Amino acid sequence: MNDIHVFLGLLYPIFACLLGAFLLFCIAEVLRKAGYPMWWAFGALVPPLIVVGLIALAFMEWPIERERERAHKRIADLVAQETPPAELPDNVLQLRSLAIRAEQIGNWSGAINLYEQIAEHVDDATAARAAREKIESLRKRAGVA
Repeated sequence: MNDIHVFLGLLYPIFACLLGAFLLFCIAEVLRKAGYPMWWAFGALVPPLIVVGLIALAFMEWPIERERERAHKRIADLVAQETPPAELPDNVLQLRSLAIRAEQIGNWSGAINLYEQIAEHVDDATAARAAREKIESLRKRAGVA
């Protein structure tokens, strides 16, 4: 009976260390995905720092959010550029991809402009008709006649 108590007494600290290491790893992954350095997870070892860190994490602007805003701005800038027909990309799929991104960020006029370019310069009549239908649905969504 004493042997089992000694064994469990040795097993408990090992289990606690493994659990603590796993929790630190999870905190480090959350920080990494939010755009912060992973080593900030060691602040969780100091009880007051983890509370302050959670509050700061909840209310601060995350680096990943700033990067997302910059990406949205780059997409909006690309869509806002007037592309003359002579300089259209060889691949209409690239134009369609830009138009879809413009829709996703709510840039209706940019998306309409890109779909108009697709409709004018695509060789396939079905694709041109689909682009014109998309233009009409975007105009309704944007409230433009």
